[in-house]
Amino acid sequence: MPDKNSKEPKIKIFRNCKIFAPHRSGSDPDTLIIAGNKIAKVCHSQNLDYDFWRQKYPVREIDLEDRRVLPGFVDSHMHALFMARDRDKIACLPPEVESIADIKEKIKEKKRELEEGEWIRGWGYDEEKLDEKRSPLREDLDRAAPDHPVMLIRTCNHIAVLNSEAMRQLGINSKTSEPEGGKIEKDGQGNLTGIFKEKAMMMLLNDLPDGGIDQRAESLLACSQDLFSLGITTIADSMAEKTPIDYYKIYRRAVKKGLKHKVILHYKWSELRHKEKMPDFKLERSSQIHIGGVKVIADGSVSGLTAWVDPAYLGADQNFGSKLIDREELRRAAEYARQNSLQLIIHAMGNKAIEMTVDTLYQHEDWLKNRPSIRLEHAALPDKKSLDKAARGDIGIVSQPIFPYAEIGSYLKNLGPERTSASYPFKSILDREIPLAFSSDAPATPWKPPADPLAGIKSAVTRKAHEGTVYNAEEGLNIVKSLRLYTESAAKISGLKDVGRLAEGFQADFIVLNRDILEADPENIDRIEVEKTYKKGILMHG
Repeated sequence: MPDKNSKEPKIKIFRNCKIFAPHRSGSDPDTLIIAGNKIAKVCHSQNLDYDFWRQKYPVREIDLEDRRVLPGFVDSHMHALFMARDRDKIACLPPEVESIADIKEKIKEKKRELEEGEWIRGWGYDEEKLDEKRSPLREDLDRAAPDHPVMLIRTCNHIAVLNSEAMRQLGINSKTSEPEGGKIEKDGQGNLTGIFKEKAMMMLLNDLPDGGIDQRAESLLACSQDLFSLGITTIADSMAEKTPIDYYKIYRRAVKKGLKHKVILHYKWSELRHKEKMPDFKLERSSQIHIGGVKVIADGSVSGLTAWVDPAYLGADQNFGSKLIDREELRRAAEYARQNSLQLIIHAMGNKAIEMTVDTLYQHEDWLKNRPSIRLEHAALPDKKSLDKAARGDIGIVSQPIFPYAEIGSYLKNLGPERTSASYPFKSILDREIPLAFSSDAPATPWKPPADPLAGIKSAVTRKAHEGTVYNAEEGLNIVKSLRLYTESAAKISGLKDVGRLAEGFQADFIVLNRDILEADPENIDRIEVEKTYKKGILMHG
């Protein structure tokens, strides 16, 4: 309620709409009243005293023409600065790119736009979506641009391929030592293929030119409009770094330039392990930007054959993937998180990584209130025993239904149909009352746009991949539950109290759809469009 004795915020009455309010019984409310940046009332029009509002406050009324209104999506695990970095890079995604030949043409096109010797970068390739069914290699990129350094990052963000000029500039040759937890691939003759995996790829990224703080903040601001167009109003950037430029400083600079999103930062454990206690002001959850977690990476990706699994990947010569951390280091990260009142979030996709993580930590004593102290990120292949222990330990899970939807070819090839069907068991997770939320992990998936919540929701509901493969329909969820996992549950698992719901006292973060998702054929959920996005009551898209 506005204070009549102070400067009055404008009241906005959104009427003639269908408000998503699953906590309420009866028919959907049709009227939403915004006072300043908060929701003042959610009700049915026949119960609204219009004169009360019109006589006492300046009022603007907006007719939403019977549209469906949802809370703004909360993407609780993504990489917005990676997305910003990639906005002007080559998107190696279908339908524009369906072969290595297409990639080479895109590189040639980009080359014509650049000065001689400038870097050419791309992202999003998935060998299973390319006609050749293999990764591009050094010599492919050399043929397209021998005089420019070229780097392409695979869809999973765990693997990259470089051409010869890029390796030359970065000082990489056949004698370069592999970092622990990384792989520099060579052919049978000992020649570099150009492929760098896991920590070997991360080693390269630190040496790449990425622009100064203002350039990165401007790119982030542009990326934020892309997110608003998808209905995303709150994000967690889950690979934050302190070097070469601290993410916190980049986001604060972007706020000064006009960034409106609420942002949680999860810093890589490798960036924090030798640091002192986190300053309290950076942890304040009421701030627009705050540090919420420390991230540990236990393994890689299923599609990149680096998630830690057992049995081994099919046809991969006893390849069990990559174990990227041990139990003792997990405990050290957990202790740092406890001392700093941070969540510990652990990237664990394969069943062995999940098993080790849960076995090590499920008997922990919670150090956070109102949200899990420990989260598993992705959790593609959990077994029943690990899920039971996660439930006993109140370990949360943030997962991405877009992965099997977009990467089904890689899953079937690498795991086979039985293990693919057992992946992402959302219903089994919820049946054990494990805290669960959905997110995109964008841009780490071969889908365009990679952060689209509606494609992920379609996947969770239908359990059907983009090309029609059904993967264990019994683990499917209904639309209402899936929406809540991308809004309310995502806010709760992140420790946010005033976003994710359309209820009195919550921030006025909401979206308007062009079609009613609750009445749509589940097969067409991804065809629904976000017409308008409001952040704190202000129209940001539409």
